[in-house]
Amino acid sequence: MASPQNLAANAANPAARDQHRQFVTFQLGGEFLGIDIARAQEILPAQAITPVPLAASHIVGLISLRGQIIAVVNLRRRLGLPAAADEGGGHHIVVRAESSIASLLVDSVSDIVDVPAGKFLPPPETVSRVNARYLDGVCQLERRILAVLDVDAVIDAG
Repeated sequence: MASPQNLAANAANPAARDQHRQFVTFQLGGEFLGIDIARAQEILPAQAITPVPLAASHIVGLISLRGQIIAVVNLRRRLGLPAAADEGGGHHIVVRAESSIASLLVDSVSDIVDVPAGKFLPPPETVSRVNARYLDGVCQLERRILAVLDVDAVIDAG
């Protein structure tokens, strides 16, 4: 699993990003997904979540990260995937959107993958069970397709 230091070091290399894109990959309801490493702040194990009354259905509550209050997005709900048998497990991927920071609940974090920029393609409508409006693109990896989330679309309250 990637450490926060590794995420920052990998994202800070602009020369490598020109020719390749790096993605933090994770599992969610049987789907193999990723987010651009430049958007990932850190990865955390399961945390105590404080519920928030009247929040959007995909916002399950708040966590405190070194004194900063962060909204937690139940990514399964947001993407329209079936609920997990164990809603309390998994990991948090803390991400930076254009104007906010949020935590995405995922089943498990896989690895960081490096993809040549030319292999990153717009998402076809039928690439996965995830609605294409939440996808930034797809990458054909050696053995499977990686669907890459659009962090801004996922975090947007709409």
